[in-house]
Amino acid sequence: MLNALGFLYLAEIGGEKFSRSANLGMQDIVLALEWVRDNIDHFGGNPGSVTVFGQSGGGGKTAILHGMPAARGLFHRAIIQSTLWDTAIEALEPHQASAATELMLSRLGLNATRLDELQQMPTERLMSALTGAGGVASGQGGVNGGRTTPDGDISLRYVPVKDGRTLTVHPFHPGASELSATVPIMCGSNETEGVPYQNPDDPFWKSEIADEGALRTQVTRAHRVDDDEADRLIGLYRKHRPNDSRGDLALIMAADNSALRLSALAIAERKAAQGQAPVYMYMFTWRSPVNHGKLRSMHCMELPFVFDHVDNTPFMNGVGKDRYALAEAMSEAWVSFARTGNPNHKGLPEWPAFDNTRRATMMFDTECKTVNDPYGEERLAMEAVRARQAAATTR
Repeated sequence: MLNALGFLYLAEIGGEKFSRSANLGMQDIVLALEWVRDNIDHFGGNPGSVTVFGQSGGGGKTAILHGMPAARGLFHRAIIQSTLWDTAIEALEPHQASAATELMLSRLGLNATRLDELQQMPTERLMSALTGAGGVASGQGGVNGGRTTPDGDISLRYVPVKDGRTLTVHPFHPGASELSATVPIMCGSNETEGVPYQNPDDPFWKSEIADEGALRTQVTRAHRVDDDEADRLIGLYRKHRPNDSRGDLALIMAADNSALRLSALAIAERKAAQGQAPVYMYMFTWRSPVNHGKLRSMHCMELPFVFDHVDNTPFMNGVGKDRYALAEAMSEAWVSFARTGNPNHKGLPEWPAFDNTRRATMMFDTECKTVNDPYGEERLAMEAVRARQAAATTR
């Protein structure tokens, strides 16, 4: 259950009748884990050794379980891949979720006295309201007096909420949740998460960054810095990646400053600071040769390697022989972690648990290697940019 179908928050607006309706998508996952606990032994499984893992939205759901009392003890290891801040680190507060609910209701022409109508409403109408695909918000006397619904996709607003009942704490904010303190974690992200792979018509596929001026302009816009700061960032990134193209540098910089990278760092840092179970950090840097190399290490690129089915996805990872060794190394790491809570195996160099001093990170590429604080200068430079911007907004 995704978007408003699973995360429309009605507890404040609808009162006691809807007080248990929060986070229905997550409550479904808890029910599935309860079924595993009660039945997996009939299939040769061990209910005391359950690993949950997911990527992107699935990674967020895996993370949110760490803040749910009902999920405590139902899973014993977790792998969180390339996910977003507001579905992994901290959920919505009730007032934020209620504001999103009011917006959705206004698009549907409903108010607090007509919430029961949601259960009979066709899914197509709900999805149309979510995506801003048109329709009349209050044609039957609703709260908007018959005005056309506002344009714009609002589906990303419907995510878990810390309602105090189903989700009692933020999973990793301000620190790692005590509810799952003893659960080992593996987490990470891909080098160029922001490749617009979902849109074949995006100008990205037919263009290149022509010169240094164009690169500077892109960096200033993407990171909200002036020209001098942009030049310093470009120079820093180029120092450690002298053979990368301007497009490579721009994409890596964007990923380093994105929620997908920052959420993985936050999970690793805060879990390590908690000190009760290990956390293993990775970065996937293998670049696909597909479309003249423009796919790079896009969001989702690690999945065929994790599941060891690279021959089924040549449209993503091409047909090169180097795919097989990486797929074997990654899939075995995931399996090893599921078995023991430790991803090390004989096909990888030693992969120490992450700590906030060494910051050991497994770099998954044609050659897999462990690096302490990879590209740490760049990480600190981007932290400084964000800190200055945050300070400026609070003045």
